[in-house]
Amino acid sequence: MQAVGTFSEEYDAMSSLAISGSVDLRQAVGFAGITDADDACETFAGLGLTCGPCDDAQNYCVALELTSLSAAQVDVEMVTISADDAAANCPEGS
Repeated sequence: MQAVGTFSEEYDAMSSLAISGSVDLRQAVGFAGITDADDACETFAGLGLTCGPCDDAQNYCVALELTSLSAAQVDVEMVTISADDAAANCPEGS
């Protein structure tokens, strides 16, 4: 993935943010009712996106480009969790 954008002078916001790269839809399994990677590819096909080869040559990746995004700083507390806790809260195979 690649992300580019412009920070405000106070570094509390970004504008003209663009993100591009390849997304492995196998990582979407378990999210928003997606039951398997083939289901994810069918869903994205309805949006005109075609699954193509990932680094392991399996056809579950789509090219993604998001442009004209903006982001503002929010007051939120970040909490560090262990790798075990992270794995326990992720779908199998993510």
